[in-house]
Amino acid sequence: MTTSTQAKRGPKEIFEKTAKLQAALRAIAAGNSEATPSRFLLKRMEDRGLVAFESVQTGGRGRPAHTPVLTEFGANAIIAE
Repeated sequence: MTTSTQAKRGPKEIFEKTAKLQAALRAIAAGNSEATPSRFLLKRMEDRGLVAFESVQTGGRGRPAHTPVLTEFGANAIIAE
């Protein structure tokens, strides 16, 4: 007996509910790391053109960190509400 299941990967309703999306975009704009959505949701926002990732050199060895920043479309989404 086999069952097909899909893994749940973050709250999908963030794109259906404008208040949650607005709160997430404001947290990104403010640089509030505690209120920033998960990496998975940030990548979905990037696919929709709301967010871009900026490379930030941490000062040590290794790969640079990638921090989310709002695109012009994402900033307009905050203003539109």
